Amino acid sequence: MTDANHTAAAGASVTRRDLVAFFKEPMNYLGPIMYFSVVVPVYSFAYFTPTIVKTLGYSVVQTQLHSVPPFAAAFGLCLVLAYISDRTGNHLFCLQFSSAILVTGLAILMTTYGHFSAQYAGICLVCMGAFSAGATVICWYIMNLDGHKNRIIGSGWMISIGNTGGIVAPFIFLPSFAPHYRPGYATCMGVAVLGIFATVGYAALILIHRRNKVHSDGTKRTHTLSL
Repeated sequence: MTDANHTAAAGASVTRRDLVAFFKEPMNYLGPIMYFSVVVPVYSFAYFTPTIVKTLGYSVVQTQLHSVPPFAAAFGLCLVLAYISDRTGNHLFCLQFSSAILVTGLAILMTTYGHFSAQYAGICLVCMGAFSAGATVICWYIMNLDGHKNRIIGSGWMISIGNTGGIVAPFIFLPSFAPHYRPGYATCMGVAVLGIFATVGYAALILIHRRNKVHSDGTKRTHTLSL
């Protein structure tokens, strides 16, 4: 490696100063919270959708067959919202739309029992809302990080903190909670609402960032955050 390449490589490495600067930014705490709020229902329903569907009275084979449509619907909504957010540049709307679907599905599951069609529709809505929100959160947060160093730190920070939701998920749909699974649905509802508030706070900080055209050190901002 030449001296020039060595210098460039050293300048590209993440330093302690970069870490300190990263964690001084409030938005970098809201990003992982938003991701955590969708990871809990994503992991919960990825693990336990067949178990939940089985409580609707289906046989083993029918349970497996009826576990597919919720994820197929989620895949379709992910594609639609990805296209809309890319064309309009409005990620906040897409994320809040997904959150609304998620909360609606959880509300149905928490308040109905014995109505198979309604409960199955609730499962579909939860999967659609959770999986589409997760994709939007990741893209929106990483895209708004300025520079490769912040994106290196931010991607690892968001994924590592957010994926702790996978620790919560296996313990909120225990067999002892069947067939209503109220603790599981209530936990997912709580973190979903937390995610909505985190999203609103994140959007507010973006608007403040847009108004402030100058960094704290007096240099002009060159990176415009996307809403």
